[in-house]
Amino acid sequence: MSLRILAKHSALYTLGNIAPKIGAFLLLPIYVRFLSQADYGSVALMTSLAGILAIVYHLGVDGALMRLHFDTEGRARSRLYLTVAAFTLVTSTVLTGVAALTLGPTFESLFAGTPFVFLGLLALLLAFAGSLHFIPSVLFRASGQAGRFLAVNLGSFGLSSVMSLVLVVVFDLGAAGVLLGQLVSNVTIMAVSIVIVTRLGRLEFDVGALRASLRLGLPLLPHALSAWALRLADRWLLALFLGLPMIEARSQIGVYAVGYQLGFIVTVVISSFNAAWSPYFFRIADRPQAPRFYADMTNVILAGVLVLAVAASALAPEIVALVARPGYEGAADVLPVIAFACVIQGAYTMFVTVVFFVKRTGPLAFITFGSALLNVLLNVLLIPGLGIMGAAWATMGAYAFFATATYLFARRLYPINLAWIRLSILLIAGAALVIALRWAVPGPSIAAAALHLGAAIAYLGVAAAICRVPVERLRAVSRRLPADSDSAA
Repeated sequence: MSLRILAKHSALYTLGNIAPKIGAFLLLPIYVRFLSQADYGSVALMTSLAGILAIVYHLGVDGALMRLHFDTEGRARSRLYLTVAAFTLVTSTVLTGVAALTLGPTFESLFAGTPFVFLGLLALLLAFAGSLHFIPSVLFRASGQAGRFLAVNLGSFGLSSVMSLVLVVVFDLGAAGVLLGQLVSNVTIMAVSIVIVTRLGRLEFDVGALRASLRLGLPLLPHALSAWALRLADRWLLALFLGLPMIEARSQIGVYAVGYQLGFIVTVVISSFNAAWSPYFFRIADRPQAPRFYADMTNVILAGVLVLAVAASALAPEIVALVARPGYEGAADVLPVIAFACVIQGAYTMFVTVVFFVKRTGPLAFITFGSALLNVLLNVLLIPGLGIMGAAWATMGAYAFFATATYLFARRLYPINLAWIRLSILLIAGAALVIALRWAVPGPSIAAAALHLGAAIAYLGVAAAICRVPVERLRAVSRRLPADSDSAA
């Protein structure tokens, strides 16, 4: 594969992975205009339930399939895909029944009064219908069919979005409309997956292929579950520990989910950048100039997302007032904490690139597990006293541990010399600015919005001045590194 084709495919894969995240963020203002806080809280709880069920249903074989694809060819490869698909269908069917029987009697107690019939069943069906989504994704990526990968991902997201909007806006089905729209999309992708698999050939169940898939995939399961707990367990813990009447608890979860989603835009930006940065860094990481280039790039990127976090936090009252209807004002308090937590997660993203470059990923599972465990413990301790803000601060604490532990490990593997003093000044100044603005002019009003916007622009100027030297060095070194790496390739 030529570098030009590699770059083209990378761009398509990046678009396929990032577009749904950006689209979900853009859909948020529509959803919160038509959903009550309690309904949005139910959506947050049910989608998190579907997420963890999907991980369990796969038993890690989704992560193993990509690697095993390249160990097989011809008929053996067809048997691998057919076996994995058949096993996943059987497993997800059985586990859906088990989940229904075990969760049904206590469902409303676990999920703040969310009814098992109809919303709980929709969440189970959502996880079941999405259980084969990884089949076309892996097949198209492994065989270099980037266009088809993009078509499946964007088609799935587009169908889900259109159906959900119609059911919510036109038919006023509330939380059920969002979940039904996603279910229609998942059922469609399941049908597409079955067609793709059946075209590979006659079903021949290969016990050896299944054993290989489970042997490689099952060790990935704890890591996947820990990643889910780090990202989404707070919704469940809010339902259990808020200590509020059920409808009010779901309303608070809805407010928290909106603030979290708005602050999460920092992570969306980092993910978009990392999709292009990681392959570039892997190509140039062994060059003499690479450690300095890596440090300067990390300094600039962290400063950039700090600016984004400060701007979003300073304008949080105006942003929430713009995208949400009355009742969601509390999201403006959640947004700044999550935005700054996502900056810390962005630091982890930069550090972990080094770990993947040197192929020392084993300890990451323990770091992820420890971070997830800390997140759960902090939620349990903080939610009863601080409510939804306790969950936000728990996220901050868990991500701080996540990034710190990864940094301490990564710096043993690769030179990491960051401008800690400059970054610390930016962080402290940004946090102080946000606190001062919220205390002095809470908003929203025209005067408050003007002051908040002006402060964000001023902070951008400070960040640009502090990062001037790293940016100049990046420009100078980048003129040499890409050409060197390309010629080496």
